[in-house]
Amino acid sequence: MAVWPTGVGVQHPAVRALQACFALGFVVITIGQLRLRVLLERDGLVIRRLVRRTRIPWAEVRDVRIRGLSMGRGWIEVVRQDSREVVLPTPVEAYPLLKEQWERSTRGLR
Repeated sequence: MAVWPTGVGVQHPAVRALQACFALGFVVITIGQLRLRVLLERDGLVIRRLVRRTRIPWAEVRDVRIRGLSMGRGWIEVVRQDSREVVLPTPVEAYPLLKEQWERSTRGLR
């Protein structure tokens, strides 16, 4: 049994457009998954993008909080000492782990 149409129907422009849309969607989702990662380290956070890394030491973090729960899925936000807010590409489910790591690392500094 074939799941994908074969033969004469494949040459139809609508089927070709559908195939191109599926392929493009797959590529976009794959790149999105590889693009951003947040790594927790003992002395700070590392936001890893496809090409570069941003390092935020725990000593520069003033607060860790949840952002945007009222509009569906929330995100975690880190407030730096200079009041800059950095929204992490991390879902709200990781908040307890991140908050605990920050508190443990800065216990003597606050």
